[in-house]
Amino acid sequence: MGPPEVHNIQAFLVPMVLGVAEDFAKVRLFESVERPGTPAVNGADSWVHAKARASASWDGLYDGWREWCDVDVSEFGNIEAFKAWVQVRNALVHGAGKLSRRQQGNQRELVEAFAELDVSFQDQILRLGDGAAESLLSTVLGFVCWLDGRSWQFIDLRYEKACVG
Repeated sequence: MGPPEVHNIQAFLVPMVLGVAEDFAKVRLFESVERPGTPAVNGADSWVHAKARASASWDGLYDGWREWCDVDVSEFGNIEAFKAWVQVRNALVHGAGKLSRRQQGNQRELVEAFAELDVSFQDQILRLGDGAAESLLSTVLGFVCWLDGRSWQFIDLRYEKACVG
């Protein structure tokens, strides 16, 4: 039996779509924080390390958004589905279509979360059902649009304060 992607072509969408969302979340976070005159732009080593930590994982990005921009991703109405899609991506990329070693400790919770996305297991290999692609795209697009709205709100407030002060 070949790689799971050969038998379930929709699996290729997951890392691509989440990769775009991850890049957007990183770029927008750093655009929101790195403004002339802020400590972040002054090149402090602590900022370099903080930026690397935020770039290393989704949890790092969530923390960066909360700490630096006061944006709590848990307020996104479909955050559990979004996080589950991140876990599907991790299984595809790091587990070659199966749960990765790290994920195996949470197998029961992940199987339940994946079922909500129309993702199941067949012989321990992830299978995306007919509704999975639509679920993926609507969830990830919803997250990106929500984050975009929150980040512009933050940037607009920051500019307003700079102009008034």
